[in-house]
Formats: sequence, C-alpha cells, structure tokens
Amino acid sequence: MKDLLEFQKTLTVSAKIKGLLHAIILTTCWMIWKARNDVIFNGKRVSIGKIVGDVQNSTFLWINNKAKNYAVEWNKWLNFDVF
Repeated sequence: MKDLLEFQKTLTVSAKIKGLLHAIILTTCWMIWKARNDVIFNGKRVSIGKIVGDVQNSTFLWINNKAKNYAVEWNKWLNFDVF
C-alpha cells in the first residue's frame, strides 16, 4: 500500500491526475479488502469483474461528489476519458 501511494506521488503529471490516481488506488484497496472479508467471513464467492465494477462505481461517485471543481460524465469515466 505504501509503495503504491509513494509511486503515485513521484509521477510527473498534473495534480489533477495525481488526485484521480490516488482516489483509484484507495478505492481499489478498499474494494479488495471488502471482497476479502466477504470471502472469509460470509463465505461468498467474489468475481474480479464485480470488484472492478465496484471500483469504477465507487470512484466515480466519490470524485463527482467530493472533488472540488471537477466532474466527469459516466460514459467518459467508463472509457477513462477523464482529461
């Protein structure tokens, strides 16, 4: 986790892109953790496709509701056409 966040900080891209990557990294880790808990504690089967979809949905909602002066359309987000 630490390495992922440190890597994101060292990129030579705009602050906007760094912010998006930060949100994607954190959401991905959170969704993997939730899926892990579902498998271990609830005996559920979890598909990678569902985790990816959950990351897309959650990150999209977080960015559109929390990011200052930044919004993206859903269709563009699905194609990662966000800049």
